[in-house]
Amino acid sequence: MVYYYALMLILIAPVFIDFFNGVVYYQLNADFSLGVLFRSVTAMITAYFMFFIKEKTYQIYLFTIILLFISFNPVWAGLGLDYKPHAEIIRYVRILLPHFLLCFFLYVNSKYKLDIVQLMRWQAIFAFLGSLAIIFSFFTGIGTETYDDRESYGMSSFFIAHNDMGLAMLLSFPMCFYVFLREVNLKWFVMTFSIFAALMMMATRTALMGATGVLLLYLGCMLVYNVREVKIKVQWRVLMLFFTVVIVGIGAYAYALYILQYPYLIRKFVLLFEEGPRSILMEAATHRLSQRALPLSLFGEGAISFSQSIADFFLPDMSGKDAVKAVEQDLMDMWGVYGWILGSLILLWPLALCFKQAWTFLINNSLMNLTFLVVIVLFTFHSYTAGHALGSTIVSTSILLPYFYILKRKDFMNA
Repeated sequence: MVYYYALMLILIAPVFIDFFNGVVYYQLNADFSLGVLFRSVTAMITAYFMFFIKEKTYQIYLFTIILLFISFNPVWAGLGLDYKPHAEIIRYVRILLPHFLLCFFLYVNSKYKLDIVQLMRWQAIFAFLGSLAIIFSFFTGIGTETYDDRESYGMSSFFIAHNDMGLAMLLSFPMCFYVFLREVNLKWFVMTFSIFAALMMMATRTALMGATGVLLLYLGCMLVYNVREVKIKVQWRVLMLFFTVVIVGIGAYAYALYILQYPYLIRKFVLLFEEGPRSILMEAATHRLSQRALPLSLFGEGAISFSQSIADFFLPDMSGKDAVKAVEQDLMDMWGVYGWILGSLILLWPLALCFKQAWTFLINNSLMNLTFLVVIVLFTFHSYTAGHALGSTIVSTSILLPYFYILKRKDFMNA
């Protein structure tokens, strides 16, 4: 029973922590982070279980990336770089957090055989609660806007890291949709619709495009999958799909008219295909990586040194003033901070799981296999192209279940 509540706490509690953390930050101007405290305690407790998991290959991988990090720190200090050990440890623990949580899930599963569908329900509840906060803020104006610009719209409620929260909710959306198609009742319809609506109201590019893509995919699944996968009779599916398409079409038209009132958001979408601030960050990272000596390329230079080099290029007026700036693309950030050896090992993990799950789906194209394939692909694509993924503690619990399912899929064959 203790493990049961611990698992539920890990998956659901972060939405309360991050919401109240935002309230404290925005309303009280307090420089105290409930999120850091909660996740630090969680990391310290769950890290213990990495010594007791039965998945030896994964255990070796985890020990390898920890030992490499420990061994690279003296290199960064010895090369005379701007090195701050506490900052390096904090940043790396953020990357390790989902692995520590995964070790805890693997350990509990080895003792009690977890119900993956119940875990998906809890993950969906996390996103649903977040969506309620965003919908409330959107209609009342209480909370913070996604973009601090009158020419844009979007509401993040009291979630400080809106990009991270948007990705966390987007990764939870397919899991919620899966549960809805599995159980088909009003409660799960309301939860699924609420998450979709909240993602549209956040108005980040990831939320808007990702939520639309997932919606279209699962509407297609209603036609393709049999009754065993989607608990809806065929005639009702066609009828539901027809009305859904009509409603979505009307909604899309109204939304398009609404969004045209906000030039800033339109410009952000145009920048996806043109050179913008993100491309300058990429240019800064490419320039830094190409200029580094071989030891720095192999072993990295640490978070502080690399972030300062990006800031010097991106913000030349702040050069020499200890300004730091991330590339906001995990591919470059990991190679820049940790070098080709450790950085590539960190990046390899989600990519390897993508290929593993894709192969699993080709063999068995069940709706559950599709769901976790969609989530891991969304996560990896966002990580490689936009960041806010591998090092995000907010996203860490939302990607936890795909990690867990892909590693232990055989335990859930009859789910």
